[in-house]
Amino acid sequence: MTQLGFDDDLHRDRAEAELARLDGMSQAARALRVQTWKIHADAWLDTIDETDLFTADELTAAVGLPDHGTNRNNVIGAWFSGKSRKGEIVWTGGWRKSERVIRHAPQNRVWRKL
Repeated sequence: MTQLGFDDDLHRDRAEAELARLDGMSQAARALRVQTWKIHADAWLDTIDETDLFTADELTAAVGLPDHGTNRNNVIGAWFSGKSRKGEIVWTGGWRKSERVIRHAPQNRVWRKL
């Protein structure tokens, strides 16, 4: 395969991956099981001051998880991504260790409301 052919395949794969990512986020956001959760998450965000820093842990502590089980809470990430794209929140560049035991203490992004 020529370098040009490889580059074309790589570009197409990236474009397809981006479309799949956006489609997956859209499906997570539309799911009926999370509509009420999104309303509560939006209402919670309205209570946050622009000087407050927060993570997904604070959000889920305030409004709970959208659902129970493996791969049933992807909408949390989709919610943060959507709010960020709309310019409602911004990642501070900081990280904070998760306090949720079930997550095995990974790092959470630290966000600020705009």
